[in-house]
Amino acid sequence: SRLFDVVVCDEASQITQPVCVGAMRYGHRFMLVGDHKQLPPVVKDRRARVDLSESLFKVLATAYPDAVATLSLQYRMCKPINDFNNKVTYKGKLRCANEHVAAQRMPHTYDDIVQCCTAPHGNNHPDWLPEVLDGERAVVFVDTDEVPALDSRGATTTTTGATTTTTATATT
Repeated sequence: SRLFDVVVCDEASQITQPVCVGAMRYGHRFMLVGDHKQLPPVVKDRRARVDLSESLFKVLATAYPDAVATLSLQYRMCKPINDFNNKVTYKGKLRCANEHVAAQRMPHTYDDIVQCCTAPHGNNHPDWLPEVLDGERAVVFVDTDEVPALDSRGATTTTTGATTTTTATATT
């Protein structure tokens, strides 16, 4: 069994504790990279969520806050998205690394995206799609409560306000 000087677990706040510890045992030291204020570990089995829904990253960051180094420069989000995240989560401490990052926008035109996304469906698209795909709007919220979706059993589920309607669909 090979031992590494350092094991780095990226997106460590999104992986379960057993997976993280499994990787850590191959190194003399470890570094967990992530953000426990974002997505938690993905645990599909409802019974296992009780034990596996909290990442080792979150446990250690809570227990040892002085060991946490906080990111202050980011290279992935344009300024409007960065500003939104700052307001909601990071208390104004996160900055775009440079002007190129701050000014970036979606590289595709609305027409390119509509053609790509709707061509398989006969070029029909909902009325709200142009607003969502407007390249000048970096932050858009879409209310999907009334959009039908298939659940894990193949039944169509629609949520309207506080009411959820499930319609079973027969498959052959």
